[in-house]
Amino acid sequence: MRFVNVNSFSPQSAWLDRAKRAREEIEPLEPETRKSEINRRRQIWADLKDSLGQLSSKKCWYCESKEIRSDKHVDHYRPKNRVGENGCDGHHGYWWLAFDWRNFRYCCTYCNSPREDETTNTVGGKGDRFPLRDEMRRCYKPEDCLSDEQPNLLDPTEPADAALLWFDEDGSARPKTTVESAPWPYQRAKDSIAIYHLNHTDLKEARLAIANRCKRLVERGDDSWKEYAQGSLGSETKFKKTIEDLTEYISPNAEFSAAARSTVMGLRSEHRPWIDSLLQSVN
Repeated sequence: MRFVNVNSFSPQSAWLDRAKRAREEIEPLEPETRKSEINRRRQIWADLKDSLGQLSSKKCWYCESKEIRSDKHVDHYRPKNRVGENGCDGHHGYWWLAFDWRNFRYCCTYCNSPREDETTNTVGGKGDRFPLRDEMRRCYKPEDCLSDEQPNLLDPTEPADAALLWFDEDGSARPKTTVESAPWPYQRAKDSIAIYHLNHTDLKEARLAIANRCKRLVERGDDSWKEYAQGSLGSETKFKKTIEDLTEYISPNAEFSAAARSTVMGLRSEHRPWIDSLLQSVN
């Protein structure tokens, strides 16, 4: 997961007018009728899919995949028709956000819909999940204050949320904090990994491949850095090429760049001052 800056995006006025009309049309309806009428208007959020995808170079906002995780969809961060959490039987979804583009998240099928990992037999996928730290603070109607909620799920549009994930050398996603040092951030990361299915076998294998490439590049960087530091002829060109190649992997628009960045960060040492310079130059 990498931060997606939605502040740089705004739908066209014609789309905003359609969304506003749709919200006004569904508001007076009974819950079951409203649900079907929201779904009947799904083209409204579908029309923003490509534009939202451009904000992340067509990567899923949750897992950073481009191709291996199937089709892309527009997920409603706060579910639009129902909330699939214990104690939410009477919740009819955040229907008033069904056409609010700020509630949309560009994502892949495996993060968006329940799917089984045939290798591990684990099931993940967000669906209508939206757990909160305190269920008593959940919003049920438009006039309720969303900022009173504390979502368990990490939100890629929040700068601090993506920083709560870390990626191990085997490609696994895990909380960056420990349960002892920061229990709430730890729990948010843990729940998000499970619900977004971030440790699906295909994902882990793809991240592992990226991590191995980054390790080989760092080893190559070690050799060329030693020569470059001593002023060896031609070594500067080799070293700069290594930096360019690593930059491609950790750049925000690269697939699985958060995992690549974690790998490179884990290889820092006093003998590799060039890694800190690289990380500082590529945010």
